[in-house]
Amino acid sequence: MGRCTAWLPWYGFISGRRDKSSRTFPVQRKFIKTYLFPDDPSAIMIQGFHREYRARKNMEMKAKSFLGLLLILALTLGLIPGMTMTAAADDYGLWVNGVQVTSANKDNVLQGDPVNQGKVSFVPGSSGDTNPYHKLTLKGVNLTSRNDSYPYAAIHYTGGRELRIILTPGTRNMIDVTRESDSVGIYSTNKLAIEGNGSGSLEIKASASGIRLTSTVFINGSSISVTAQNYGIEANSVAVTNGGRVDSSGNGNDGIGICVYGNNYITINNGTSVTAAGEGFALGRKNSTEAKAVKNEIPGIGWTDTAGKEGKADISVVSTSSEGQSLSQYKRVQFPPEPDPTPTAAPTAASTAAPTAAPTEAPTPATAAPTATPQPVPKTGDSANPVLWLSLMLLGLAGIGGLTASKIRK
Repeated sequence: MGRCTAWLPWYGFISGRRDKSSRTFPVQRKFIKTYLFPDDPSAIMIQGFHREYRARKNMEMKAKSFLGLLLILALTLGLIPGMTMTAAADDYGLWVNGVQVTSANKDNVLQGDPVNQGKVSFVPGSSGDTNPYHKLTLKGVNLTSRNDSYPYAAIHYTGGRELRIILTPGTRNMIDVTRESDSVGIYSTNKLAIEGNGSGSLEIKASASGIRLTSTVFINGSSISVTAQNYGIEANSVAVTNGGRVDSSGNGNDGIGICVYGNNYITINNGTSVTAAGEGFALGRKNSTEAKAVKNEIPGIGWTDTAGKEGKADISVVSTSSEGQSLSQYKRVQFPPEPDPTPTAAPTAASTAAPTAAPTEAPTPATAAPTATPQPVPKTGDSANPVLWLSLMLLGLAGIGGLTASKIRK
């Protein structure tokens, strides 16, 4: 082969294989080729072997580095909370009792709540449906918690469709958010209808407003009692229809029983029942006492005090096609007219002696449940899935080990 053939046993030294003196190899190779064997083809062959060997080793190192990076990424996905490997649950912009409603929990929104377990369900609407609105069904709930973003409400809705709250027939539903200031019973940025088929009821107690909307609220065939510090019901417009029954009061110094914004109206249809009271006034347009904001198809009675003892006057019917009437002079109103709520005289001795039927005991309000801790939407990357978490962590550690070993060998 030539003079350089004798140097082939030294190829490991010449070709640049790593050892303690690796940094001197390029100088040694140049010395051998330039000064010892400048024209020997064996030296050229050795250089070719060297280039091929280094190219192969470089490819191997790049492959190991890439695999290690992939494994480290897997570890990161397993350790960072909130990152998920699966499709996220649908979000409808709805919170109930501090729990977000999603496609994962919609059939039993308050699962795990000892008081409300199995009592709240949700059916989303979709484009093309004959009923494209969302439906939230309450079945004897006792809601005492609120969401953690303003306005704070037991039922907080900001979705893009009309929301209908269905009160299951024969059930009594409670919302009490009076323990914390500035709390609202129900808040919505879209249309809201509360339906009860005549026998479902809802009682709301709130430290701010009972029902607050930036759209229209329909009380449709349900029975609602609202007690709030500021406004019982406030919305763009309010309509009581199909046998709905409303008792709403605002107990603060300037409280209003039912109020609307802008040039909108409070509509009271035939066959319904409405009682409203407020220290400011009973019902009308907010910040506009002279506005003709009430359209009532049934007659009523008004009083100039909230207790219904002073300034009693009849309220005439106003067609829904008219411009309405102003009732801001009254602090209590009642549709249709019923007996004066002022206590009657004590019964006579004769009537007292007559046997009377035992009164039916009124149902006691449900005991307020402890404030529920808001439940986050489950994430695949959380420790709730230990098998996936541990697998990703081991893969990531293997990647780190591979990178470390490759660096040592390099």
